Amino acid sequence: MHHVHEPDGSVRADAAVAAGNALCSMAELQDAVFKGFMTSLHRIMQVHEPDGSVRADAAVAAGNALCSAAELRDAGSAALLLAAACGAYEAALATEDDAMTHSNLADALVREKTHLLPTCMFLERLGL
Repeated sequence: MHHVHEPDGSVRADAAVAAGNALCSMAELQDAVFKGFMTSLHRIMQVHEPDGSVRADAAVAAGNALCSAAELRDAGSAALLLAAACGAYEAALATEDDAMTHSNLADALVREKTHLLPTCMFLERLGL
């Protein structure tokens, strides 16, 4: 294990730089993973029924990809992605009633509202 503190207790400069580089790398990694999710989502949405509508299983897969992508974003962006996931699940349910899809929809709704809760509480404090 490397020592990251100077004898006076301050953080060594090289340790601070390394930590900063690690944080940048983590952000870059999250962006790369997010782009991968979005590429997969685009491919999923290309799966259609003969009549041109999106297949129910493709809509569910799209909802799942959007929920996973939401984990990599800030609360506002995550809420938007989760709302889109809810739309995908609802589209699937419009063509095929499925218990697991209902469960996925419920989970996405709860997660979406959880991400919006701090904003709603802030607006409420402002009297808006």
